[in-house]
Amino acid sequence: SSLEASLTEKAPRSLYSVAKSLGYEGQSGIEQRFPGLAEKIKARYRKSKQAEIHRIEMKLKAALKDEEPRSMRAVARELGYNNYYLRALFPSLSQVISKRFEAHKKKKSGLKKRRERREVRRVIVKLLSKGIYPSVDHVRREYGKPIGLNSRDLNATLKGIRAEFGVSRRIKPGF
Repeated sequence: SSLEASLTEKAPRSLYSVAKSLGYEGQSGIEQRFPGLAEKIKARYRKSKQAEIHRIEMKLKAALKDEEPRSMRAVARELGYNNYYLRALFPSLSQVISKRFEAHKKKKSGLKKRRERREVRRVIVKLLSKGIYPSVDHVRREYGKPIGLNSRDLNATLKGIRAEFGVSRRIKPGF
């Protein structure tokens, strides 16, 4: 019968899904008429779900060993699942993945800011060697591309470097 055939399908289906495909409103009709087959179908589906959950857990744990941490959303997308579904199934593992990614992002951002500050410093030294006051506009112009610092960080960097070089006023009119 079609009910028995569902026990040999490659991808196990829930009893509800099998029942709907056979024209039943729900699974209770099959449970009442064929209790033994119904239990086998449910047990097979439950076993496949447990194996799937174990496989997902192993992949999440493997994501923790990736050299380049990824966001929980990216890991979920790669696995083909909704981020919220995985967070509900594995709350602590999801939290560890997320915290690891956030720490990585913060560290990467800090490295980028340091690189940008060094480059701004190089530009200021170049401007000073030309006798040009290192204003924000002059630094931006000399930099030649967008500076990867927000205005507050850029101004603080300029102020610190100007103080380091003892520059407090214009050396000569700008370019």
